[in-house]
Amino acid sequence: VQSTIHLEGMLQGPDAALTDGQAAAGDAVTILGMLFDKNGLLPANGVLAQIEGPTGTFLRLMYDDGNSDDGAAGDGIYGTEFAQTAYGGGYSVRILAVFKDPANPAVNLIREWNGGFWIKGPKVTDQECGGPNDADKDCMPDEWEKRCKLNLEADDRNEDPDHDGLSNID
Repeated sequence: VQSTIHLEGMLQGPDAALTDGQAAAGDAVTILGMLFDKNGLLPANGVLAQIEGPTGTFLRLMYDDGNSDDGAAGDGIYGTEFAQTAYGGGYSVRILAVFKDPANPAVNLIREWNGGFWIKGPKVTDQECGGPNDADKDCMPDEWEKRCKLNLEADDRNEDPDHDGLSNID
């Protein structure tokens, strides 16, 4: 059976759309997913984002709750925020949506969307403890610490001022 149901994705930076698909190190990127058919937005049973970046692969559940940069609760737009953008490079995004088959509600169908963004900033290999770009010897480049409003005069690598569950170094 041919289906007209498809999944669309969108990536937004701190000030709406990403400029040329790019953001800066430390910026949070909002990931949005919308499931459509010929009549408009559809509800999903579950939506998941997989982000692969310079330091690993991350999974984020996406919500249509009005609290996840997704618009209004129940509007069919699913969102999540990704803030692990400490390092420059390419980030691949894969969104998967699971939903009931309209022709056979006992069966679940899956749709996939693929995209990506670029983070301007230091590379993982630039992390040199105490080098010329790390005045406080905390293994975080000074440029990145300035961008993320961290302390350039103290070893603050193990602190978590944004309360995202990750230390500054992570």
